Parts: sequence; structure tokens; C-alpha cells
Amino acid sequence: MKDKDTTLRNLGIDIISKVPWGTHLCQFYQTKEDCIDILVPYFKAGLENNEFCMWITSEPLKSEDAKKALNKVVKDLDSYIKKGQLEILDASQWYTRSGRFDSDEVLQGWIEKENQAIKNGFDGLRLTGSTFWLEKKDWDDFVEYEEVINTAIKKHRMIATCSYSLDKCRASEIIDVISNHKFALIRRDEKWECIESTEHRKMEELNEQLRQDIKERKQMQKTLEQSEKQLQSLSAQLLASQESERKRIALDLHDSVSQILAALKYRVENVLNQLDEKIDDKTFHLIKSLIPQIQESIIEIDRIGRGLRPSMLDDLGVLSALSWFCREFTLTYPNIKIEQQIAIEEDEVPEPLKVIIYRVLQESFNNIAKHSGANLVTISLNKLDATIEFSIRDNGRGFNVTHTLSPESHKGGWGLISMIKRTENSGGSLLIKSDKDTGTTIQATWTESGTPLRF
Repeated sequence: MKDKDTTLRNLGIDIISKVPWGTHLCQFYQTKEDCIDILVPYFKAGLENNEFCMWITSEPLKSEDAKKALNKVVKDLDSYIKKGQLEILDASQWYTRSGRFDSDEVLQGWIEKENQAIKNGFDGLRLTGSTFWLEKKDWDDFVEYEEVINTAIKKHRMIATCSYSLDKCRASEIIDVISNHKFALIRRDEKWECIESTEHRKMEELNEQLRQDIKERKQMQKTLEQSEKQLQSLSAQLLASQESERKRIALDLHDSVSQILAALKYRVENVLNQLDEKIDDKTFHLIKSLIPQIQESIIEIDRIGRGLRPSMLDDLGVLSALSWFCREFTLTYPNIKIEQQIAIEEDEVPEPLKVIIYRVLQESFNNIAKHSGANLVTISLNKLDATIEFSIRDNGRGFNVTHTLSPESHKGGWGLISMIKRTENSGGSLLIKSDKDTGTTIQATWTESGTPLRF
């Protein structure tokens, strides 16, 4: 099927004027002059607008009559015939050329003529066929043919006008004809009138409603896409602000609170040295007990600060931060063995991804410690061509990923969702695979085609 040109074509008939390709109309006539009155200007417009024209004639208008009538209004008609733009045939040469009417053969013939016309440089096919030859026994088959061609013609660069003799049509047959054509032309009081098919009008209304629905859905989809982009941008900004705030708090804890506690410890030690024998043992030991408490506070604040944002991530890089985290984790959970498979250099990891990789590790191990029951975890970080892949696999009890990530889940899965959003906002993708009693794999992947955001 050719791409359908949506431009309107000049029909040459005053009461209808212009129509699109795929228009199927009919004419009811009583005399030869009725046929000439409609079909001659119809074909004149087609010839002048670079359309291939086929006129299939029958009583009362024979092919010679049609050519003679057309020759009166079209200058140099023979030139159109010579260059293959016009064919005028009797019905027996088209509708019953195989000895009987075959609807499939006729329809395929029109399609072949359209293909040939376009191949020869014409815009499309304009045709007409008279049904005067039609016998009563063929009427039902022809009505079915009209139904088929009425549907098929909408998909092609064709305009078709069918001519029906009023003297040969009963009322029920007239209704059949009108229902299978977009427009019906009939002469009343010496004037041509146009009847639009109710079925076609309803179909056009439905099509218009469908087009409007599609337009509204596209607009809604566009709005949703814009909202999604805005949400993604806001999510990225939120995570960036969160990471910035974590870094600030970690530095404040290290540079301010830890130093204040260290100074306090030093002063307590000095006070004890000065008061050595001037106070009783009870007071002395009470003051002395403050020193390990202050030291524990310094260690705890340092641990909290590293949890918020380990300084080595900025000072030594992501590889050192991963190794440090694994060592710290095994000290807290000695029953969980960690295997590291690192096959990448520090300078191969883009700066924006380092904190994201660390956060994925941090959240994954938090879930492993709380829920998995695993005793073995394998982390791998490698680069293959333009792809960086980071994965964490455990041999724990596993979980239902779809249920955990669903909005209806009471578990929420916020940590997992945070990992997914961080990865996606950085231009990557995160895949979570988990099955009951077979463990869980979290795999984050980035390629050079992604556009990582700097957190």
C-alpha cells in the first residue's frame, strides 16, 4: 500500500468540489445526458490534475459516446490517451472479461492499475464504472464487492464514482447502494443533489472522535513525559543536595565536634595530672573515667561521619573506600565472608559515579545485614570496553522483588528504590534479581552513551 496523500483533489463536480483520496461515491441516472453531465467534468478535472483515469462504460453510454463527449471539453484529448493517462473501456472488457463477474479479480485489477499509474508518474487513479450490465442474479455479489471496495479504497490513492440506473434499482437496492458510498448524486427538478450516507457520516464522526482521543492521549503522554523529566530532575537535585549535606555534616563532625572532644580529653588529662594527690581517690577515678568515654565518643562520631561520607572517598578514591567499607563490615558481622573481584583502575571510574557506586554498596550491605541471612557476599567492579559494571551477589534467602518494590508493599523497598533512582539519574541502569533460597544479585551498569550527573 502506498503512503496516502492527504491533500484534497478537485472532483470537478460543483456540489462536492474537493475530496481526499479514498473517496467512493455513486451517481443515480436515468438518461445518457445524466451520465455525461457528471462524468465529463469529473474526468476533465482528473486529467488536468495528473491522475490516471479509467472510464468503464455501459448502456446507455458506450465508450465511443464517452470519448466524443469528453473530447468536447478537453483540449487535445488524444494526447492524454497517447501518453497513457486515459483508458475508456466497455464493461465487458473489465467487469466480465473472464466470462463472469469476479469481485476479487476486479478489485485486484483496480489496485494493479493504481500501482501502474503511480509507477508511471501519475498522482493516483480516478475511475468510474457503470452497472447497467449488472443482472439481477449478480446483484448480491456486486453489493458485497461494493462493500469490500468501499473499505479498500480508503487505503489507496483512488477516487471512484459508480453509476446506477434508477430504472433498474428497486427501493431496497437504492438503500444498499447509498450505504456503500460516501456520497450519492441524484437529479431532482433538473438540479443535482448530494446525499451523504448516514453510515459514512457516523463513521466520520467516530473517526473524528478517535482522532481527537488520540490527540488528547498524545498530549497527555507528552505532559506525563515532561512531568517525569521534571521529577527525575528534582530527584537528582534532591539526591545531590542530600549528598552535599552528608558531606558537610561529616566534615563538621570531624572538624568541629571531634576536635572539641579531643581538646576536652586533653584538658581532663591535664586536670588529673595537676590534681594528682590533692583529691580523694573516688573523685580522681570518677574524673579519670571520663577519658575513655570521651575517646569512645570521638570514635563513634568518626564512625558516623565516615558513614555519612567517608573522607577517603574524596581523598583516596572509590576503590579504597570499597575496601575500607568491607573491612569495617566484617568487623561488625564476622559471620559474613566478603570476596572482592575488582578489575578496574581508579582513574577508569568517572568522578560522578564514585559516590553512586559507594552508596549502592552501602545500601546493599545494609539490606544484606538486616534481611538476607547470607554468609557469603561477592562484589565485583570492572570495565569492559565502554561499559562499567558493578555487582553485589549474596547467597541469602532472597525475596520477591516485584512485591517489595510495589507501592502496595508495606515493606516499601525505599532503599532499593533509592539505589535505582541514583543509578538512573547518573545515566545507568540497575537490575535486581532475586529468588527464594538462591540469593540476590544487584547489578548496576553504565555506558559511555549515558550522561552521568555530578553529585
